Amino acid sequence: MQLILGGRIFVAVIEDLLAKGMRNAQNVFQYDEGWLAITRRFNSIFPLTPKGADFRMVETRTASLMEEADITAMKETHRAQHTPLQQLHAELDQEKEASATAASEAMDMILRLQGKKAAVKMEASHYKRMAEEKIGHAEETLEVFEELMYQKEIENTTLEV
Repeated sequence: MQLILGGRIFVAVIEDLLAKGMRNAQNVFQYDEGWLAITRRFNSIFPLTPKGADFRMVETRTASLMEEADITAMKETHRAQHTPLQQLHAELDQEKEASATAASEAMDMILRLQGKKAAVKMEASHYKRMAEEKIGHAEETLEVFEELMYQKEIENTTLEV
């Protein structure tokens, strides 16, 4: 019963203020988050304001006392910080481009060196094949000479006997 009586008293006070021309006044009451939560929860049961009332949370005391000079100073600080940030982003983009160019040049050099390596390897393989062929030819020639020498020795031994 006390809750209903308290609600009625509050409604009477609000109606009295609204009747005296406070309907269009702004910031008559400063609601905190708790009060707004309670009002929103129980407004359907105990309507404390006229239908369609707009419950906007009023800024906290610090924010409501903030002057336009403070807001302007904050905007200038934001701008002052934003410009170096843009410069850093531009510098970062330049660094990205430079590193991409360096990586591209490194890849070109790697590919060029791999090509040279393949050419040298192929040339070495060619010389190895030629050397193996020469060795094979020299071995055949040596066998022929050894066969000839053997035959000459046999002839000499037959002549001596």
